[in-house]
Amino acid sequence: MNLRWLLVLTASASLLASACVSQGTYDDAVHSADTARVGLAQTRLALQKRLDAAEQGRTSMQKELDDATAVDDQLSKQLQTLGQDSQSLLAVNGTLKDALESSRRRLDELRRARAAADSRAALYRDLALRFKRTVDAGDLATVLR
Repeated sequence: MNLRWLLVLTASASLLASACVSQGTYDDAVHSADTARVGLAQTRLALQKRLDAAEQGRTSMQKELDDATAVDDQLSKQLQTLGQDSQSLLAVNGTLKDALESSRRRLDELRRARAAADSRAALYRDLALRFKRTVDAGDLATVLR
C-alpha cells in the first residue's frame, strides 16, 4: 500500500509542479484580461450609442412615413373629387358645345335673313327713288296691302 501512495504522491507532485506559472506571466494575463474587459465595455458603449441613434432615426422615419401616408390619403381623396368634378365638367362642356353650335347656326340664319331684308329694303328704296318724280307729280299712286 505504501507503494501505491508513493506513486499517487509522485504523480500529484509532478502535475502540480508543471501547472504553476510565474507571477509575471500571471500579471500579464490579468492585465491583458483587464484591457480586454475595458475594450469590450467601450465597444458595448459605442454599440449602444449607435443603437440609440438608429432607434431615434427609425422613430423619425416612422413619423415621416405616417405623415406622408396621411398626405397621400388626402391627395387621393382630392384627386377622386377632382375626377368626379372633371366628369361633370366634361358633361357640361359637351352641353355647352351643343348650345354654342346651335347658337352659331341660328346666328348664321339671322345674318342671312338680315342680308335678305337689307337687300329688299335697298331694292324698295331704289324703286321709291326712281318713281319719286312720278309720285310727286301725281301721275302714280302706291297702295300698301
